Amino acid sequence: MKTCPHCHQELTPEIEEPEQNAEELPTSTALVEEPVERATKEVIKAVLERIQPLLDKLKEAHPAQQNTTAEQSLFSPEQHQLQMEQIQQAAKDRMQKQEQHLAAKMQKLQARFSRL
Repeated sequence: MKTCPHCHQELTPEIEEPEQNAEELPTSTALVEEPVERATKEVIKAVLERIQPLLDKLKEAHPAQQNTTAEQSLFSPEQHQLQMEQIQQAAKDRMQKQEQHLAAKMQKLQARFSRL
């Protein structure tokens, strides 16, 4: 009696699988694989044709991006000092606005207390 290759149980005659011809299997898979490969190649070709303009734009933009980052990476103390002054001025302006806002609130509260 034959045994199952997976579970190693003995096969009864009604469960027994028919023997396949070894030559039929490769030709049947070859017949299936060939159209799949052809379709895959066609799809890849179509996708590449569609994204080619985008790839060209990326290739053109890459050197330009490198040039701008190289220019920005140049550090000068004058630029740093200017940026620090701008940040400090912005912080002072914010503080003045907050002080004015708090002063207005205090006046409103004092007006309320004076009415009582």
